[in-house]
Amino acid sequence: GQAVGLADGTRLRLDAGTNLSEATEGLILHGGRAFFQTASGQRLTVEANAGRIEAGNARFSLGHLAGSVDLSVIEGSVDLNLPGTRPLNVTAGHGLRFSRTGAGRIVSQDRELATAWLRSRLVFDAQPLSEAVELINRYRAGRVILVDSDLRDLKISGSFAIDQTDDVLQVVTTTLPVSATRLTDYLVLLRAA
Repeated sequence: GQAVGLADGTRLRLDAGTNLSEATEGLILHGGRAFFQTASGQRLTVEANAGRIEAGNARFSLGHLAGSVDLSVIEGSVDLNLPGTRPLNVTAGHGLRFSRTGAGRIVSQDRELATAWLRSRLVFDAQPLSEAVELINRYRAGRVILVDSDLRDLKISGSFAIDQTDDVLQVVTTTLPVSATRLTDYLVLLRAA
């Protein structure tokens, strides 16, 4: 991922294809994944989807994919503010998924799993195939298209090198009822087998 330092000392790592911008009150994550390490004594505000994350002395990851945002707190704590709800405090080793319609439960999270992309790993833990395909497309030249929508919720698990997306496709086609049609090196269609 690309490393970025802000004027206040905050450090960021941006995943491939991440869209992040500055706003008057902080940062806006429009899409993709980013890891944030706030500067000592500084507050950081990040907007993602409909949520506003406020952090001081924290390390956390946000993944804005497939219409929802995954928040994982590695160190310290952050507050998540969603419209119409009271703020949620999420502490180290915990995370949740939120969207414009609300937040899921705060759950314990494996820190290694939440930050695997920082070590050039794609790690799936019973992840819906639709989300896995979105991640594969971030690192692959060309596109993988999930043709049959009834395959979206099939679950995939495994750990792969980010630059070996064909390995993910091999696991998908050998462990799930899915076939891959490679039209070119740059276009792969996934269908029900």
